Amino acid sequence: MLDTVRLTLGDYTISGDANLDVERETVNMATDEVRGYYPLFPRGSGFVMGKKAYHNADDWNFTLQPQGPLGDHVIVPQISFSVPKLATGSNYEPADFKATETAFITAERELRSIGVHTNIETATLSRLDACKNVLTSEAFPAYAPVLAALKGTRMNKRGYGTSFLWENSVHEVSVYDKRAEMKRKKKNVSGVPRNVARFEYRLLKSRKCRDILGFRSAGDLLIGFDEVKRSYVRAMEKQLFRCSPCEFPVTTVADYELQLKALKDDLGNSKNSNAWFDNFLRARGIASLLSEEGAVITAVENLCDNRMMSYRVKKKLEQAKMDALALEKVSSSKRTNADRYRELECGVLED
Repeated sequence: MLDTVRLTLGDYTISGDANLDVERETVNMATDEVRGYYPLFPRGSGFVMGKKAYHNADDWNFTLQPQGPLGDHVIVPQISFSVPKLATGSNYEPADFKATETAFITAERELRSIGVHTNIETATLSRLDACKNVLTSEAFPAYAPVLAALKGTRMNKRGYGTSFLWENSVHEVSVYDKRAEMKRKKKNVSGVPRNVARFEYRLLKSRKCRDILGFRSAGDLLIGFDEVKRSYVRAMEKQLFRCSPCEFPVTTVADYELQLKALKDDLGNSKNSNAWFDNFLRARGIASLLSEEGAVITAVENLCDNRMMSYRVKKKLEQAKMDALALEKVSSSKRTNADRYRELECGVLED
């Protein structure tokens, strides 16, 4: 259920020989003004001074950063990590309770190894990403029209081809092709399914974590872990899956392209080679009347003044019918975007 978390440490101490990189203050050459000269942590009888201290490891990072003007500032110690990666070495499978507990124990141990001592369970949640992998029946691009139509509540939307993001300053919803993301980062995908969409709900601020989940610390998270799943489902229902399937168009762009190409290729270089779009319009029109073909033919016969005109009209109708059936055969999929919406909705919201 979990991926990335960021924790702001509660009570903590830092050893004088801590394994931290320190960014020193800067000086404006024109004015000699010193900037970023903060007491970061005690060392001996004084303090280590600078703009920031940090430690970047493969699976986690720690920062010690001042906030506010000098003299009225606070030092904010934070650790960020992917919960499943710290627990198992891979972030493909979202972390369950056991993996989360393991990751927190590991995080506390890793901090201690660099000289930062704390009880990780007293740390405040300042970011939390809940997520779910959805195995889809088609490749990710097939769902792009559906995802492009979804609108988060009071969120800006962005699309990047293999990912979609709905965002504001306090939370985000992200949907992306997980396999493509892992390949882009040069991760091993040998055991990863070919079609898997990742749905993430990201709480970006400590107050948002508290408002949505009902608790504030890492220890609270372990006690009330089941609330993460319930909050995730509520958020996805509110932010993404508020539509009715009937709001989505039946045919995709890819389907239209295949249908048009089939009619264009059928005409080839004949003298009527430019009539392919007219044929498409006729075929699409008759497609909606196939179940009432007999009634249409009878109506045509009743309206025609002579048998020859009636014959010609029926021939056109027959040709349009054949074209309509041909279009149905060349469609890339018999599934509609409404079907795809239902598939994603069930995959995200159901167990």
